[in-house]
Amino acid sequence: MNRSTIDLWVGVFVVAGIAGLLFLALKVGNLASFSTSQMYQVQAKFANIGGLKARAPVKSAGVVIGRVADIRFDNESYEALVARSSPPASSASSTSASKRAATA
Repeated sequence: MNRSTIDLWVGVFVVAGIAGLLFLALKVGNLASFSTSQMYQVQAKFANIGGLKARAPVKSAGVVIGRVADIRFDNESYEALVARSSPPASSASSTSASKRAATA
């Protein structure tokens, strides 16, 4: 192998490494939203939201069902208004849930 071929391969691996680190940093920071599916929003009012932050995962039975989209203050009721974004339920999961409910 000559020097230019080795330099090319080193460059390819360096670029791949930087891309991998960027991807991991976005995933760890909950900033990666690579999904292009449509989301729906649900809003709720809370008297105390504690340490809740935007983009925090919303879980049900340990499964992430959405993320906190926005936190605002309602001046009329003096409560926190939290908006949650979730993808629509897939037909496969709703079908299996309805079958479980029918057998219970």
